[in-house]
Amino acid sequence: MKRASKARFAAIALMAAGALALAVRFTVRDAFLLTGVVFYACPLIVTGGIFLAAAGLWVRRRSFGWAVLCVLIAIVCGGGWVKAVRCCGEGGSGSSDAVRVLVWNAGRLVEEKAGEAVECLLKHVPDVVVVVESGGLGAVLERCGRVRQGYDAAAAADEGLTVLAKGRVEELALQTVGRRGRIARCRAVLAAGAVRLIVVDMDSNPFISRRAAMEEIGRQIAAEPADIILGDFNTPADSVLFEPLRKEYVHAFEQAGNGLNVTWPCGLPIMAIDHIWVRRSLAAVSAKIITTFKSDHRMVFAEIDLGGKNAVN
Repeated sequence: MKRASKARFAAIALMAAGALALAVRFTVRDAFLLTGVVFYACPLIVTGGIFLAAAGLWVRRRSFGWAVLCVLIAIVCGGGWVKAVRCCGEGGSGSSDAVRVLVWNAGRLVEEKAGEAVECLLKHVPDVVVVVESGGLGAVLERCGRVRQGYDAAAAADEGLTVLAKGRVEELALQTVGRRGRIARCRAVLAAGAVRLIVVDMDSNPFISRRAAMEEIGRQIAAEPADIILGDFNTPADSVLFEPLRKEYVHAFEQAGNGLNVTWPCGLPIMAIDHIWVRRSLAAVSAKIITTFKSDHRMVFAEIDLGGKNAVN
């Protein structure tokens, strides 16, 4: 096959792949396992990159009409991505009942490198810190809880999930969902009141559906509603699997954050996969994303009003 013919074939293949990604995104999204693989792999910014690559191949063939078309589609995809991930939450004024919550996937940080990470976590003076894939950081956080006055820490059996609270952590119970997904329930007793948490660490394998984990979360909150559901969902915020959850919970950054909500990968984030969901009888009054290069995930921080003064109807 001649080089020109190979370039033409590759350009057509890229356009077809981009068209498939767009079709999935604007129809079924991740409602099915195979469409979910496409949905997770091709956020709009990646789809735009696919069309830009196709444009480059068309330029090599001097097919400038096709090249211009691909560039225009790429620009639209880029603008659509910014619109999808940019939040302009209003939040509200806090109260004495507001609690500061921080969640982070530490990427199984080894204990020898955990000291600076702990300082980064605690400099925001959180009332509750949730770390998934905590690894050696979990042991450091537990020691920190014993040393720093007012903090208490609890870790799941394998130290994969660690909760640190300025108060007490009670009733930490872990269950496995699928091969490597985990969900934990606990109760943080703080000065502002008791807060029930569901901590999530979903399997990152795109060929494993998140549906089972989301259905388990649904069963748990039907039996006993949690105040805050947070963790690494490995699922973008616009997933169809979050639609049942949105009936009773609001995304903290969408409600009270300003800017891009993307958390992964840390160096060049393109997806929002780490989330804090707040029960609608409560309210997030502020939220932000915190960059740290100790892991490939960025941190999510929110202040949540337990008094319900700014609750969403």
